[in-house]
Amino acid sequence: LQQKELITLANLIRLKNKIEKAVHAINRKAVKDDLKALDPLWKEEKYEELLSHIKKLMPYVNDYPELTSLIKKVEKLYIEQVAKQQQAMWQEEVKKVEKLIAEKQFPLALENTEKIRKYLLDQEVYHNLIVKIKGQWIEDELHKNSALLGSNKYEDIFLFYQTLLQIDPTSRKLKDLFAAAKKKSQQANIEEKRDFIFKGIEEIRTLAQLRKYDKVTLAAEEILAIDPLNDEAKKFLKHAKKVLNKQRDEAVIKQMQDAQAENLKAYQQNKDDYIKI
Repeated sequence: LQQKELITLANLIRLKNKIEKAVHAINRKAVKDDLKALDPLWKEEKYEELLSHIKKLMPYVNDYPELTSLIKKVEKLYIEQVAKQQQAMWQEEVKKVEKLIAEKQFPLALENTEKIRKYLLDQEVYHNLIVKIKGQWIEDELHKNSALLGSNKYEDIFLFYQTLLQIDPTSRKLKDLFAAAKKKSQQANIEEKRDFIFKGIEEIRTLAQLRKYDKVTLAAEEILAIDPLNDEAKKFLKHAKKVLNKQRDEAVIKQMQDAQAENLKAYQQNKDDYIKI
């Protein structure tokens, strides 16, 4: 009986293996047929849809191990396809921005560039576009306002440059132009008030001879407000401040000495009023 049971068990195992092998073959053929049915998707490069179908077959991966590598292949193709589509899309958008630049619609070009920024795989493209738009916008404004920039309306010129700096606060060209305009304005102001400066220096010289150094300071500062590089005014101001500081120091020392003398005199007159320590 024991031997019969062993024979029966062996037969059952053989039958089980035979059934499993048959099921494996059936499943493998079914997966193969399903994959064959996906050929049109391969030809049409519909990788997203293809990936979805293949993933549904993953429960049969033991019967068809090639599914794992196949999914990896489709995923790679899908990622590459999406990247190409995005590239084609942003290249088209960049062309639209370039057209707006050519039409000098700079604010709209900036706005559109910001909108497509998230689609740009290469952020250097975004940076270069922004630099190009701002640079050409500033150049266009400078050209349109060349008459103003060539005039002596310095307050209007300063306001104009401040407005342009709102387009690009980092523009080295604008900063240099602004600085040059300020220098030119200062020189024009000096030229306009040359007689005033000359008379002012003469007056300072007289005040210095009279030792009225507080007035020397005020007069020199007034001239330096017009001409910050006036060496004579600087020299008189420095000397006047030095004398005034010395006078203040001497006055403080004298006050301290006078107070000390008063205290000593009071002590000598009323020694009993002071507590000995």
